[in-house]
Amino acid sequence: STSEKRVGSPVLSSHVMSRHESTDHGGDDELVRPSPSKKEGGRSFSSSSLGFLNHCPANVGCALQATARLLLPKLSTDEPKLKALCRQSGLLPSRRRELSEEGERMPVWEVAVARTANASAETIAGTLAAGCRKLVAAEMGEADPEVSTSAVAASPAEFPREVCPAEMPDISDRHSLAAEILRRDPSIYYTLKDRCTPLGVNFATCIKTCFDNIGHRMIKTVGAVAGDEHSYDTFRLLFEDIIRMRHPNWSGFRHRTDMDAWKIWDMPEAGDRAVFARIRVSRNLHGSRMLPACSVDERRAVESVLARSLSSLTGTLQGEYFPLSGSHSYMPKPGGMSEEEELDLHAEGLLFEEPDSSVLVSSGYARDWPDARGVFVDEQRSFAAFVNELDHLRVTGTDQSSRPSLRAVCERVFSVLAALEAELDAQGLAFARDDRLGFLGPDPSLLGTCLTASVAIRIPLLSKQPEFRNLCQQLKLQASLCANTEMGLHQGVWEVQNSLRLGCSEVEQVNAVIEACRALLELEARLERGEQLHLADDAEEEVDLGAVPTSPGEGKVPGTGDIEFPGFPVDACPSDLPDLSRHHSLMAEVLQADSAIYARLKDLRTPLGVSLARCIKPGMDNPGHSFFRVIGATAGDAHFPSLPRNVSRFSLSLFTA
Repeated sequence: STSEKRVGSPVLSSHVMSRHESTDHGGDDELVRPSPSKKEGGRSFSSSSLGFLNHCPANVGCALQATARLLLPKLSTDEPKLKALCRQSGLLPSRRRELSEEGERMPVWEVAVARTANASAETIAGTLAAGCRKLVAAEMGEADPEVSTSAVAASPAEFPREVCPAEMPDISDRHSLAAEILRRDPSIYYTLKDRCTPLGVNFATCIKTCFDNIGHRMIKTVGAVAGDEHSYDTFRLLFEDIIRMRHPNWSGFRHRTDMDAWKIWDMPEAGDRAVFARIRVSRNLHGSRMLPACSVDERRAVESVLARSLSSLTGTLQGEYFPLSGSHSYMPKPGGMSEEEELDLHAEGLLFEEPDSSVLVSSGYARDWPDARGVFVDEQRSFAAFVNELDHLRVTGTDQSSRPSLRAVCERVFSVLAALEAELDAQGLAFARDDRLGFLGPDPSLLGTCLTASVAIRIPLLSKQPEFRNLCQQLKLQASLCANTEMGLHQGVWEVQNSLRLGCSEVEQVNAVIEACRALLELEARLERGEQLHLADDAEEEVDLGAVPTSPGEGKVPGTGDIEFPGFPVDACPSDLPDLSRHHSLMAEVLQADSAIYARLKDLRTPLGVSLARCIKPGMDNPGHSFFRVIGATAGDAHFPSLPRNVSRFSLSLFTA
């Protein structure tokens, strides 16, 4: 049921949804019984002890979810307080992307009842109503509820930022390039742990994310960041191996730079198959610590230099600098951009937001947000320069015309960088650069050109071919379904970008993307004509970061077809409970507290043949993170409580705990 906004109320709508799993099979045990459904022939499983049942233990009971959408402009300026109020009220908040009829972004939040198990429909609805009343009162200024410190307490850091422990923590289950290197040669940790760069960056700052984030063996991140340009020399024992693993085609010699846009080729004739072309180039100031390690004063000094330099651009590059809302570091605009300016920039895709991934937060990118961060936009809105987002500076240009051109975008972005370099040179400043590694930044993946050239192309037939991802790897491309779900999923629009950055020039990398797009579009045209393609299936084993790897010789991604996702078995549990000491989920917590549950259930199956292995595989395969705990188990059917009487209490212990 849904109710809409009343005039004058911050509550835009409330929504209650019931989730019932239907089945054609009834249960004979008194704990599980089918309930009549309105649709003839369908029944919903329910349990006298747990209520309605479905695959997710979080939704058993009423199988009911209650949410409300609230317009909270005042509380949105103090997100820690807003989120603390929600925690105290038993609600989970999430920001919604909603625009007004005039196209302006609205500060809308959706709140949902956090715990619904063992709660009646009245209790769930009452929790939502009471929480909304509390938020609305705070928004309207009718009350100033106290916020407990426990509600806003930050999650504890697992690895210190300033000093490395004397002994290297266990990284046997960490999945990153840095973790792989340190496991192979632990002496690197002990050699570097007490070193510090000339600008004061310690080894702990660089590798904190390696120990804080478990990652996933299928998609490895780097696991380390550079705190300044000297990090690559001071901690060379680690970074040299990371660089060679991340840039396998790099010769190790001098990096080439060529930013002559006239050397870039024309894009192939693609008709409506080409959606947009985009260039992003990052830079960091020489002599300044980078975002993972800089202090508040250093970050503000970088903003002052770059904002002044960008504002000095003239002619067609002239524009205006907008500090993020809530930033008080830029004196011409104390408090940051206005709400109208923020809505306008967001609508045009010219704004960035606070990092929300555990990898970026642990690396130090989100410290003191949004202080000393902003965006410069030219009057024509043809490019945007982000200040102190992930690098000191990132310049982005996009062409969404009927015939997108990478050369035209490069010409624009390269001219901005050339003008900035001239302005910085007049101030005795420069961008951080090394003869071997090219332009430097905190992310070793972007060394060299620090450039990303991407094109979105419509290739629905080719992207369905089993060898498509292997083909992209052979063409030195990273491919991802377009972020716009409707565009990408239903029209086969893929964004492809360069995977090479170190050892070859900007012109070479952009031309390689153009030539690869030409090849992909030609193959798509052949498929449209009904031709049969025989793409090579012996692609290189290397998988670019961010890509989903496929099994050798197989066309399907594991877990999406007949091929099971690798890791914990699905048919039978191992005889001994695996080590869960580094796993962070409710399932792991329950089994560690009472290992007898595993011993009693590991060989059992439900009447429909579901094994315990199938139910706990998500938590076994994904160690998770102590900051973000998930459930770690799913129910394969509704029969888990109907196991033999002598073990039913154990199955209930696992799923009800």
